[in-house]
Amino acid sequence: MLLEEAVGAFQVAVLQDTEVGPIKTWLEDNGYLWDAKAEPILMQYLAEGNVIAALKLRTSATVADVHPITLRYPSNETCFPLRLTRIAAVEDMDIRVFVLADGRAAPTNYRHVLVNPLKIDWLNRATNYKEVITNAVDAFMADGRAFVTEFAGKSSVVSTGGIYNPSWDENDFIGLDPVQAVTVLNAQTLGACYDSFDCAWNHPLVYGMLLEFLPPPNGVDPVDFYTNLSTYSADIDLVKWDMGNGFAAALLERVIEPGIHGEQLIQTWPYLTRMYTTISPSEMMEDPIFHVNAGLADVEALRTAKNYILCNNDSVVTLPDGRDFYIPGGGPWPAIPGEEWWAEEVQTVAIKGAPMTIVNNSVAIETKRVEWNLAHGWPHTPGETESVPTEGGGTNSDTGSSGSESSGQEGEGGCGCRSDGTGGALGLGLAGLGLMGLRRRRR
Repeated sequence: MLLEEAVGAFQVAVLQDTEVGPIKTWLEDNGYLWDAKAEPILMQYLAEGNVIAALKLRTSATVADVHPITLRYPSNETCFPLRLTRIAAVEDMDIRVFVLADGRAAPTNYRHVLVNPLKIDWLNRATNYKEVITNAVDAFMADGRAFVTEFAGKSSVVSTGGIYNPSWDENDFIGLDPVQAVTVLNAQTLGACYDSFDCAWNHPLVYGMLLEFLPPPNGVDPVDFYTNLSTYSADIDLVKWDMGNGFAAALLERVIEPGIHGEQLIQTWPYLTRMYTTISPSEMMEDPIFHVNAGLADVEALRTAKNYILCNNDSVVTLPDGRDFYIPGGGPWPAIPGEEWWAEEVQTVAIKGAPMTIVNNSVAIETKRVEWNLAHGWPHTPGETESVPTEGGGTNSDTGSSGSESSGQEGEGGCGCRSDGTGGALGLGLAGLGLMGLRRRRR
């Protein structure tokens, strides 16, 4: 054993050996759960010269106390430790990876995929996004071990408001009457919990810490308790509250210090890459490794399609890359017969230079798109009833989460209206940071 200590709600041990047997014995003797499926996977890690970090909840902790863990150690590889995950993983499990660096990150030993935009249901804000990504990363030569890039650009787009706020102060809880605990949390913007209203906790770990150090009396609903602490003052467990000392220490260790560190990371590293995949247990045979290729282009977080509604209620959706796609009857989103490619490109990305394309379906996809449009009479030729409106013709409406605006009149060339439809999954905002594991290799 190299290390054993308490880290927040966890008991952590770092173990090293050349065989799994002694590690298994130590874990079982010290109250850690052992899964027989882990044995061959752990043996692979040990053979590669890695150490094993084992975590378990401390005796007094519950599931509500679970909090993030940060691992730091020197390495020349940025790795997402995935192989052990397959023991308890589900089919097509979502994985998002965030990398802060000097430039854009890309997978080293996994493929990189560009999605076929014709498969995304832009009319319904990309509600089929996961299905599209799942099929794209399972495509030929991606083989279930690939990522798409959802965002690549300046890390300053990340708001640090939910990561750290200077108003957070553990000292306000030391010696505090427990009846005032929620009032102080509200004042520090960590809570929004008021009399006669439901409680909202503005940090995911606050509620768990309240349950640990200021638990509701038996039979009392937590919302009733935390919105009316003075009513239950005689029933508060003063031993667990401990004059606020335990809560203050936990707030500092689990919320404030990690928040400060997270803010510093964003301020230190100018570039953020966010990648996404879905992966099944049978595909988790290799830990994805990532590297930085500063020459790669940025990827916008928000991609917008425009919907032009014709007089016959058909639609023409202009994809983010400017191509039109005809939608009969205004929906549902059609599947073009014979257009079977979920991935537009499958790539490998080196440390330098442009991505190297190993599968390119662009021409085949474009051919099917043009054939589909022509089969539905699009683009229309001049003189037809539903011709493309000229400049100023038609009704334009930009529709977004904040509402819509309309302007213009019907022109002589025909009629229609246009709206901007934002793909919900492709327009995901950035919130928080992901945990990256670093692989340690013996030299």
